[in-house]
Amino acid sequence: MPVDLCRQARALGIRRFIFVSSIHALDHSNRSDYATSKRLAVERLSDISGIEKWGLYLPAVVGGELAGRLALVSRLPGFLQELALLSLRSLKPTVSIARITETILDLPETENPAITLVIVADDQSANNVYRTAKRFIDIVFSLSIIVLLWWAMLIIWAAIRLQSPGPGIFLQDRIGRNEQVFTCLKFRTMYVSAPNVGTHEVPAAAVTPLGHFLRRTKLDELPQVINILRNDMSLVGPRPCLPNQANMIIERRARRVFEIKPGITGLAQVRGIDMSDPAGLATCDHEYLQLQSLLLDFKIILQTARGAGSGDKISTAASSPDESANPSVKSDRQ
Repeated sequence: MPVDLCRQARALGIRRFIFVSSIHALDHSNRSDYATSKRLAVERLSDISGIEKWGLYLPAVVGGELAGRLALVSRLPGFLQELALLSLRSLKPTVSIARITETILDLPETENPAITLVIVADDQSANNVYRTAKRFIDIVFSLSIIVLLWWAMLIIWAAIRLQSPGPGIFLQDRIGRNEQVFTCLKFRTMYVSAPNVGTHEVPAAAVTPLGHFLRRTKLDELPQVINILRNDMSLVGPRPCLPNQANMIIERRARRVFEIKPGITGLAQVRGIDMSDPAGLATCDHEYLQLQSLLLDFKIILQTARGAGSGDKISTAASSPDESANPSVKSDRQ
């Protein structure tokens, strides 16, 4: 149906065709007939030339009046009603009719021969309930890890020191929210001679035997609970990149990814997208920025705990690191 409408619009001389879909179609693991048909429509619309095409992905649409189960909320006093709405919106992304209208009116002209896809949702950064709940979860998680696993972290630190020369804790500058540089903490998984580049450019031989285990189990990320307590990072968010990863910074800047704090795990990580694909990673990060909610955060945490995603892939180059090299030269998984 959308494909036929697009062709008819082109025949009538209409300059722009806007296709509206649900955010459920963004999840390729969603095999429902609805989601599958929406993805197929996007593919077919991309093949139609001679007309400007836009695809808008929308979450739940909130109108001026609440209906259905939400009608009960409208009976609450003004302050409680606002608090209840913010609480509900913190759980799942929503979009107002006004936001949809504003987006459509502000769409720029594009020469994209395919279809330009846009996620339209209300900004969670203005939702104090979501921001407070997310920060509360971050603090509780970090303190719980420190209280319950301090002994395991001490053992890991000692094992790293015993296995290879160098520090047990790895310090590295990363790019955080608003492009501010912060010091990221991790357990060292590579020899101190590993080059200061993205992990996908580092030879596999640069990873220590214990490092392979720590990376596979994601235990090397445990020290980042300190970064969370410092408010440098969040439990869930885009993985922070290195200051010298220029392409990654450009792609993320263009998609406003630096508006939110980086995280220990994120949507791109559970989908298996790493920093060897800057554009793909930044696109996925932008999707999280637009759709962030408590339920999405919990889903990402659960998938991470189940081992979803493989993390950044290291190079298959077989060069051997010089363990006696300057320990100030360092790299690690992004």
